[in-house]
Amino acid sequence: MSLILSSEPANTQHEVIVILRQGTGANKVSWPNNVDWAYGSEPVLAFQQGKYDRFQLIKLQGQNNWMASTVGGTYG
Repeated sequence: MSLILSSEPANTQHEVIVILRQGTGANKVSWPNNVDWAYGSEPVLAFQQGKYDRFQLIKLQGQNNWMASTVGGTYG
């Protein structure tokens, strides 16, 4: 997974909602280095097959990294 913006107008904010669904229940995500997680730690993913996890990523104009947090997990 990568998060790259091709252009960044002044005074903008970008938001991405990522929803992951567990296929086998043993999946892992390699998040890019430009993602800063709330509280400094990557999220724990649902481990049950078919469950969903939701994440919010926000980037403010002029910042290099995305601010990320878990919206919720183990849905479905």
